[in-house]
Amino acid sequence: MQWVIKTTKLCNLRCKYCYEWEHLSDPTRMSEGVWRDALVAIRDYAELANQRCGYDQPVDIIWHGGEPTLLPRSYFESVFALQREIFPSTAAVDRDC
Repeated sequence: MQWVIKTTKLCNLRCKYCYEWEHLSDPTRMSEGVWRDALVAIRDYAELANQRCGYDQPVDIIWHGGEPTLLPRSYFESVFALQREIFPSTAAVDRDC
C-alpha cells in the first residue's frame, strides 16, 4: 500500500516539465501536526483495509515535492520520530531515487 505525500513545493531543479513551476521558491512545508494527522489516518486505513481483505500489506510512504531533501535535517528527524511512534515496527528509508 503506497501513499505519496507532498511535503513541500520548494525545489531547486527547475525541470521543464514541472507543473509547479510558479511555486518552486515557496518554502512552505507540512507542519508536524499535519504529518501526525496524515500518518494516523494512513495507519487506521491500512489496518482496516488489511482486516477486511484478509492480508497484511506493508505501508510505503513516499515523500514528494518539490524537492524534499532541501528540507533541514531536523525536519526529517522530527517526522521520522512521528513515523516510528505511529508505525513502530516499520521504520525504513529507501534512498534510491
